[in-house]
Amino acid sequence: MFRRQTALCLTLPALLLAGDAGAVRNPDYLHERPLEVADGVAARPIRHTQHRPTATGAAAWKAFTAQHGQWTGLWDEQTGVPARVWGEGIAVPGASADARVAEAVARRLLREQLDFLAPGTKLEHWQLAANLVHGRGDALRTVSFTQTVDGVPVLGGGVSFLIKRDRVIVLGSSARPGATVTMPARLVDGDAATAAARAWIARAYGATPVVRSLGALIVLPLVRDPVDGAPAIEYRTARVIELDLARPRARWDVYVDAATGAPIARRQTLSFATGTLQYDTPVRHPAGARQSFPAARAAITVGGSPTTTDDAGGYSAGAAGTVTVNATVTGPRVRVTNDGATGATSPLSIADGGTGTWSAPSNELVDAQLTGFIHANRMKSFSLTELNPQLGWLTQQMDVSVNEGGDCNAYSDGDAIHFLVSGGGCENTGRLPDVVYHEFGHSLHHQSVIPGVGDFDSAMSEGISDYLAATTTDDPGMGRGFFAGTDTALRHVDPAGGEYYWPTDISADPHVTGLIIAGALWDVRKAMIAQYGAAEGKRKADDLFYATLRRADDIPTTYPEVLAADDDDGNLANGTPNQCLIDAAFGPHGLVDGSSTFGIGRPTRDGNTIAIAVTAIGTCAAPVLGNVALVWRVAGGNDTAVAMTANGGTFSAVIPTQPDGSVVEYRLVATMGGGAMLRFPDNPAERYYQYYVGPLTPVYCTDFETDPFAAGWTHSATSSSDDWQWGTAAGNVSNGDPDRAASGTSFVGTDLRANGLYSRNSIETLSSPTIDVRGYTGLRVQYKRWLTIEDGFFDEATVLADGEPVWRNFASGDEEGHTHTLDREWREVDLDVDAQALDGSLKIDFRLGSDQGLEFGGWNLDDFCVMAQGTGPVQAVCGNGRVETGEACDDSNVAPDDGCSATCQLETDPPPDEGGCCSTGSDPRGALVLGVAAAAILVRRRRRQA
Repeated sequence: MFRRQTALCLTLPALLLAGDAGAVRNPDYLHERPLEVADGVAARPIRHTQHRPTATGAAAWKAFTAQHGQWTGLWDEQTGVPARVWGEGIAVPGASADARVAEAVARRLLREQLDFLAPGTKLEHWQLAANLVHGRGDALRTVSFTQTVDGVPVLGGGVSFLIKRDRVIVLGSSARPGATVTMPARLVDGDAATAAARAWIARAYGATPVVRSLGALIVLPLVRDPVDGAPAIEYRTARVIELDLARPRARWDVYVDAATGAPIARRQTLSFATGTLQYDTPVRHPAGARQSFPAARAAITVGGSPTTTDDAGGYSAGAAGTVTVNATVTGPRVRVTNDGATGATSPLSIADGGTGTWSAPSNELVDAQLTGFIHANRMKSFSLTELNPQLGWLTQQMDVSVNEGGDCNAYSDGDAIHFLVSGGGCENTGRLPDVVYHEFGHSLHHQSVIPGVGDFDSAMSEGISDYLAATTTDDPGMGRGFFAGTDTALRHVDPAGGEYYWPTDISADPHVTGLIIAGALWDVRKAMIAQYGAAEGKRKADDLFYATLRRADDIPTTYPEVLAADDDDGNLANGTPNQCLIDAAFGPHGLVDGSSTFGIGRPTRDGNTIAIAVTAIGTCAAPVLGNVALVWRVAGGNDTAVAMTANGGTFSAVIPTQPDGSVVEYRLVATMGGGAMLRFPDNPAERYYQYYVGPLTPVYCTDFETDPFAAGWTHSATSSSDDWQWGTAAGNVSNGDPDRAASGTSFVGTDLRANGLYSRNSIETLSSPTIDVRGYTGLRVQYKRWLTIEDGFFDEATVLADGEPVWRNFASGDEEGHTHTLDREWREVDLDVDAQALDGSLKIDFRLGSDQGLEFGGWNLDDFCVMAQGTGPVQAVCGNGRVETGEACDDSNVAPDDGCSATCQLETDPPPDEGGCCSTGSDPRGALVLGVAAAAILVRRRRRQA
């Protein structure tokens, strides 16, 4: 916890204005977290999930699967609730068609599974939020509940049940476990509360916002990384005040203490794109092609009589001949305003049966109005036809405000969409159809979420809005022309040479994080088109996109929602019609359980030859690979890429022979037929395999097939539990442990028998016997490892040789670190310990230090060896600084009377003034100084693990 506190102190000034408003790009002035707190102890910026139950939820998960069969789950790392559980289904006859049956079923399941889905809550805390059918053909029904405490809503708390073909196939929870508050005897005066909220914003932004509304009472959960034993969630009773700031443009829900009015937190809510009438607009951007689009649903006057065009821009005139048509940028579905003022109009003379076109390419302000009107209407028409004909918001008039002050941005407020004038090297965003589609996507997301199950996660919304723009233009390069005079894309959802991956590519900028789900959806779209053809493939992909938009509450929960939408029999345990291609698309983005490789085996090595096999898996055919690349380097050198050649179902390549003593590192990149990429090793903290080059002689080896603790190995813990055990795999695969030994049947690891997770607040050590290495040179330790551990900023895995660290897991630089070391296979490890073996003996320690937060499977070790260069012991040479056979010491010289004789034997009475091994010189205070320094180091290390 020392590390967490230190990082907080160092980064707090930046974090106080750190997240975003969900605009088309991150506004430079709005660097806030999704929930910005007032007390300085930062709320978590993003929910992290894992494909296994937390320690607190393991028993409930076991009971659930024992009762209901084969299921898969996704858990919130901090709260421990199952974000999504999906599987073979629970039969609920009549529930798909009958809302009353569905509600009764949902209430029964909520009662039965309350401790599993919402630990620490009571049944009376849950109120029905939605009971509706949705999806193409109304194939899905969602019943959801929202959380309350004493009748007061708990912000974000929900439980849901998805029913398909009379089976419950997905359960979801965003419950806030154990929510409890003391309700204030008297609510704070509204004027005092709004004054405090406005002052908080004014201090941060130098401008005083206006009050839009003073809302009702809520229970506000503050989910944080636990600090010094504090709870992961703190609950506060709050009132919600909506504040709006014109310059700089922003809008917040500010949560103030219900009793005192003091600000608690704020959340940014803006999501920062018979005659015939046509409007001429850019197809993508003003510097590119233009097109005349039908002015659909435009309010016009024809010969002085008001009317509205149809979806093709057609109208009927009251008289024959040429008439004057007064065109506007207003209609029943879209109303364009010019920075809040009335939109432009234009008189056009159109002959009977003819076509009139309003065009203003050289007038930025008018062109933006025409573009906003046309392309917002296009999105409404598409959404009504293809996504959700029942969504009432799509038939209502939406405001599109263009030519607003500022530059380089656009935003959605959840309903209206807003676009800024040109400047700062950026085009007027109202003239960019891509940006109109993107911002419309934010508003569509806001309006489509099913309460109690889905949520408006900013990173997910950025990604699905990018996807909506890309699928509309049929181009993964989103926002072309954003930078004035160019055709460059603002973002690319299908970048060449790589995929955005969860959690490795999580970023403080939600636009970057959003590319993970945007890329996964785009890869599904490509695969669907390849499978079903352009029209049908796009339709299927867009259906899956909209399913995520309605029910997912963050990026990790999109995968089960896509499977549920694709299902055809109410049983997710037996697969779905397109699960093979869905897995192949979502997997390379880290959104499928990482233990799956989708028919691509783990790499194998035979000398310098690296190979990887491709096979069918289950009902899925063997994946088609576009190419497989082997990337290698000598440790510390530059990468060299080699194309691997195929022979049947195996790809292989040879790494050129390197000089003896080299350590070679390598990785593989497999490009699947649809363009998605898999990387091996699949470990965000360690991207290379390794092996040593040259002859080695075994000095000491064990494969752990017999009890190592009877052969001199020891284990201990300085606090909490000692988890080290010897045995066979116990089936804790979901917790990160292996399903088998690296060789034989037995190995050593932390907690092989219980839930597989290492203990909290513990320092645990496995120690080898002291190994005699006299006479050997070039000592190395080699072993096989399956290690899963939290980011090293929090939990430390260390290898020590004679007490000196020679390896430790990757550590991020601050408390936002989520680069966990997560092996998915047995890994070969080679460590140079020659410097530590100079005294003729060697002892290896494997240590694990944990804090009170997230735990994984920890250490698993097999096939341990101490190896030496060459073919055997060398002849002793006194004075070479290495203790060898026949020597008791070797201090690199052959001078007598210094404790080590000229023949490298111990001298019993070295001169007292010559110091000795632990002296710092003739000053007797030196030893005291050294001792104090050593003690300080030990204290510092202990504090880091406390």
